[in-house]
Amino acid sequence: MMAVLLTTVILEIVFRFHFLNYAASAIGFSAYYLLQNINYFSKDPLTGIMNRQMFDFKFRKASESQKPMLVGLLDINDFKNINDTEGHEAGDRALVLFAETVAKSLGRSAELYRTGGDEFMLLSSLENEKEVIESLPAALEETKKNGVGFAYGLTTHRAGDDPQETLRRVDREMYADKAEMKRTLGRRAADARES
Repeated sequence: MMAVLLTTVILEIVFRFHFLNYAASAIGFSAYYLLQNINYFSKDPLTGIMNRQMFDFKFRKASESQKPMLVGLLDINDFKNINDTEGHEAGDRALVLFAETVAKSLGRSAELYRTGGDEFMLLSSLENEKEVIESLPAALEETKKNGVGFAYGLTTHRAGDDPQETLRRVDREMYADKAEMKRTLGRRAADARES
């Protein structure tokens, strides 16, 4: 920005272009404002990761390109309990920590989006499927250390698939994982009572 302004000042002095500096300033500030708004509207203000609008945009673009991709849904377990017992500030901290931990575990293998209160989506190319599948259990173990567990579902979206059906499918996968976790916890609790 400063280089453009300096160049316009020199052009005004040398070639006597009038008002060039004002025009360059206006264009520069407009571009800056536009970029700030793009950043503001594409990121979740709490976690700093991309938001629902960006997920919808990128999922639609990827669907239109006909490239197969991996779609994931992650849902924090018992998040309402965190808010109800520890307060909303603790819930916000849990969301931020969760997003940081999962994004770090995924690395460049997938993009993470916050799409709802405690729901997150991920998109990845199929070339990275193995890395994503391996990184999610590691992320789960890491988040559990901070008292936050999550269930997840993964599905493949291929050329010709209905995007809404893909989202319903990944939702079913996530709820199946959540139900299995509850059954496992129930069996462990029953085993503990018998011991």
